[in-house]
Amino acid sequence: MNWSNIICIEIKKYNNQQLDVICEQLNLQPGVLKEFKESGSTRLYWEKDKPYVIGGLKKEDLREKFSKPLYKGLYLNTNYSHLTQKEKDKLLKIKPTEFQTKKNSKILNVVEQKKEKSQLVLDLDSILDKISEFGMNSLTKLEKKFLDDLSKS
Repeated sequence: MNWSNIICIEIKKYNNQQLDVICEQLNLQPGVLKEFKESGSTRLYWEKDKPYVIGGLKKEDLREKFSKPLYKGLYLNTNYSHLTQKEKDKLLKIKPTEFQTKKNSKILNVVEQKKEKSQLVLDLDSILDKISEFGMNSLTKLEKKFLDDLSKS
């Protein structure tokens, strides 16, 4: 196993559209990350040159449902069941990879109260998620302007 080729994907923090973008980036079958998330995985460990996962970290409330005990919540693919405890610990210490998942993003310069310039990234997926969860009244003026500008283009 080539440790430098292993990535950790923290799938619980991404929505389904973002997971599809990650699948594209990693040349994975569309929807595969979504399936892992729906099955209760919170993190996945993937060896980049392999067509299958090493294993996944399962949600705490699901860990008892497996036929054999999970090592610190880690469920291993049978191809990796030979890993030693030390190797499993090394795997669990891998930091999640950050993925750029913004397909429709636009960068706007915003002047903060301190009159320092910073960049704010607005993306359609995040705004639509916010509308879905909290309604249109939850949007900021910038988010409304972003949607208005996007509808005109």
